[in-house]
Amino acid sequence: MLVNRALVNFGPEANDARALLRRYTIAKIAATWPGEAGPEPTPDEPPPWKLLESLQQSLSGLTPKSEAQRSEATTASGAVADLEKATWLEAAQASAHVQHPFVVILIIWLFVLFVSFGLFAPRNGLVIAALLVGALAIAGAVLLIVDMDSPYEGILVVSPQPMQQALAQMSNP
Repeated sequence: MLVNRALVNFGPEANDARALLRRYTIAKIAATWPGEAGPEPTPDEPPPWKLLESLQQSLSGLTPKSEAQRSEATTASGAVADLEKATWLEAAQASAHVQHPFVVILIIWLFVLFVSFGLFAPRNGLVIAALLVGALAIAGAVLLIVDMDSPYEGILVVSPQPMQQALAQMSNP
């Protein structure tokens, strides 16, 4: 939204860059949340990172005629550079998931721990309830850790609504 506002403030010379930003936003929404409703990118559309690089080139091609336009171009270029960094960081972290052997070892260790608690604890309703509540709490924590490792799928997901609102705002002048 920051880039769009800077391009609107730059003037009509930046309309091509705004169209490129809109295409990038549509492609990014479709790539990040494939099951969500929204405008679909054209089949021959390049990947979002390629559109972002094209947008950066388009911004560097703008020639400001006033100090205000120069300021808006600098703001837009800085925001797109930050967006590029975030995109590449997201791509680098896509493969850095919680390893399955770690989760399996953790679950086995917790199982052994709770079995040993159950073996040496007195057998009454309070102890069984406490062990059950403790086991459920730890299982919920492990489930949340594994689920939060993939923020765009699972039980807890990052909402596409802010990106969709930004796209809707880009359509308005």
